[in-house]
Amino acid sequence: MLEPLENNDWFSVDSAAERERLQVKLFDQPVGIDLYVPGKYSLLLLIKCYGSCGTRDSVAAKYLIDISVGRDRSGT
Repeated sequence: MLEPLENNDWFSVDSAAERERLQVKLFDQPVGIDLYVPGKYSLLLLIKCYGSCGTRDSVAAKYLIDISVGRDRSGT
């Protein structure tokens, strides 16, 4: 079961206004987080708008979650 965005620490949305700002940002650019196991692995989670983005309608918009896994190349 998916956890509601309000209870997820990966994206800080403590209010309706912050949630709206995140949705507006997703219309223009991807938002992501990098996770590392130092010296071993990296994981990139990227959320981006891919459908109906030009309408700026958060109800009609479709979002894509891109997950990338690879070796840690951060130098640590």
